[in-house]
Amino acid sequence: HDFELVPEAVLAGTVVDERGAGVPFAQVIAVPQAIEQPHFLGDGHTTADAQGKFRIENLAPGRFMLAASTPDHGAASAKPAVAAPGAANAEITIVLAKRATIRGKVVMAGKPVEGARMSIAGPDLVKRSAFSQADGSFVLEGVPFGTQQLDAGTYEVEKPQSVDVKGDLDGVTVEVEEMAGLHGTITRKGNPVPDAVVQTSIGPSARSDKDGKYEIDGLPVGAIQVSVQGTGAIAAFAPFQKVTTVAGRSTQYDVELTGAAEVRGTVVDTAGNPVPNVYVFLNEPKLGDLGESMTDANGAFRCTSMLGGGSYRVAVTPSPGARVPFKLAPGSPTEIAVADGDTILNNITLSIVHERVSIAGRVIDEGGNPVADVHVEAIGSRGGAFPGAMLPSIRADAQGNFEIGNLAKGVYLLHARAGDGSEAEVHDIATGTRDVVVKLVRPGSIEGTLAGFAREPRVRARSMTGAMNLQNEAVVDGATFSITGLAPGKYIVEASIGEESAGQTVDIKPGAIARVKLESKGRGTVEGTLVDFTTRQPLPGFSCIAALSVGGAAGNFQPGAATPANTTDAKGMFKIPAPIGKARVMCFPSDSSYSVAGGDVEVAATGAARIDLKAVKAEPPPSDPGFRIRGLILPLVIALVDPAGPAKAAGLAPGDKVVTIDGVSTAGLLPSGAMMLAFNKRPGSTLTLGIERSGAPLTIKIAIEKTLQ
Repeated sequence: HDFELVPEAVLAGTVVDERGAGVPFAQVIAVPQAIEQPHFLGDGHTTADAQGKFRIENLAPGRFMLAASTPDHGAASAKPAVAAPGAANAEITIVLAKRATIRGKVVMAGKPVEGARMSIAGPDLVKRSAFSQADGSFVLEGVPFGTQQLDAGTYEVEKPQSVDVKGDLDGVTVEVEEMAGLHGTITRKGNPVPDAVVQTSIGPSARSDKDGKYEIDGLPVGAIQVSVQGTGAIAAFAPFQKVTTVAGRSTQYDVELTGAAEVRGTVVDTAGNPVPNVYVFLNEPKLGDLGESMTDANGAFRCTSMLGGGSYRVAVTPSPGARVPFKLAPGSPTEIAVADGDTILNNITLSIVHERVSIAGRVIDEGGNPVADVHVEAIGSRGGAFPGAMLPSIRADAQGNFEIGNLAKGVYLLHARAGDGSEAEVHDIATGTRDVVVKLVRPGSIEGTLAGFAREPRVRARSMTGAMNLQNEAVVDGATFSITGLAPGKYIVEASIGEESAGQTVDIKPGAIARVKLESKGRGTVEGTLVDFTTRQPLPGFSCIAALSVGGAAGNFQPGAATPANTTDAKGMFKIPAPIGKARVMCFPSDSSYSVAGGDVEVAATGAARIDLKAVKAEPPPSDPGFRIRGLILPLVIALVDPAGPAKAAGLAPGDKVVTIDGVSTAGLLPSGAMMLAFNKRPGSTLTLGIERSGAPLTIKIAIEKTLQ
């Protein structure tokens, strides 16, 4: 395992109270902003001195959120900061406000509750908590002033719904009810499986004990998805299955691990030599199943925990995050049939054209000067990578030079990001290129105001590039917010809390401040139907939600658990709450057999808006059309075209608007549905796209040549 050292960055300043006096011995933390997630920055923390001075050392360059607290003081909101390498950063002042203490008792049906974890609901970098004691008593420090909601961990708070904090509160009685839970036993062929990971689709998880037993508390009531992965000696799993939880009790759910198929073998080059340290990825798209493994020093691999019952497509890449696979040599299997979950296949030889190549270049600023320590990523346009894995990347050196190695031969997009938020993308770079110039542009920022919200919302700015979805968190302070370090371009800015939301598009200029106002207008109702795109038959069991539609994109949303209130019925009908104004309605299938369905509709304060949606059924294996439609955006626009693919040869170009597919209008389709129609085409057939380019209609006929690797 290699480690890369970067120049140290330091954040320093003073913690003061509202009068400007230093706060001694405050705890100060620095947490990377969400936009830095691909760059793997670490947290930092320290304790201020007797005068409130602090200095957080050993930080990687990047953007952070700073907060500080004492038992009776806390920051009103987190403060953004940029930790630049090799330079003296400006002193930062963190202002703390007086906070209160709540003392009370937790009861259920009049009896004290021990072990309830009490805290204040909502995001807070320095949130404090306290456990109730045997008599139900608790002492919660560091509570912000104002109207606050109490959270009791794995218990549901019934009363009070909120508390008005103007100072210390004593004698608060918190009435709670038990939430739902799950318990059961994990087995493989009837034998208990210890240390298996039981994962729910909404987050909470557990590990089975030595007898295979597990327990998860604090779950919401209704339908959730549960999967189990065995670890250690028992490499087997059970895929997500729907389980319905019941209020006030734990539901028994026993799981038999059925996915224990394995494929073992060796990766070799065309001369028959073993290839170490490459990633083997087996994917069965119809089942939504996969197996993965790195090869060892002898080229051996072992892909485990597969369901079987299908034909698994083979891809070998230089690393788990690489999106371009090595070319498979003639005679090497491109698919491997796995009969069932008990199948063990040995001595499988995968032969690859083992060409590890690189892309090199230089990062400069707008003045042509080199920029050091910029993180540069190579993003391939094809499949074969494990989702969420680290992309091939490197940091530019002191002269701005970079070389990304360990790439398979192909074409890549380069994405560069500096610690101050400067970004750039360069498209269609072939491996072997040595003179790429990546020109960074100065970031801009947003300052805004909020209105119409009952509580302080969360505010985010999002920009979708051809290959990435970039999301930036705002610093919210009462009725104002700010977002710094934004690469120039168009952004969707949205504020949301509970069912309240507001948003608009913003154009960010280099080095400039954009000012916006976000005002919540409340909620209305949407009703509609969902049908199969081809057969027009109703589709029951889809979970539907509605979010804002801003600038052609869906606002921030989080698909929830399927409940009778948000699930399409036997006739494909649904009725759900939606924000007033233009709303994006989306319906999600319970598995990967269909595309996500969705569309936009105008929602009024009175009366239900009406929308009819279509979903496309998957017909695996997916073919390679050589292009991608920009995700989540309406209307449908081509985002990427593979320079070596059939779409490029047919004349398709990024920016083309797709209006028909095989002569059928794309109205009522989301990008995922339109792409599913393209994936469903068989090799040897022709995909006909009706497009608009600069307002003029064109017909593009794409000869489908092969399935996706």
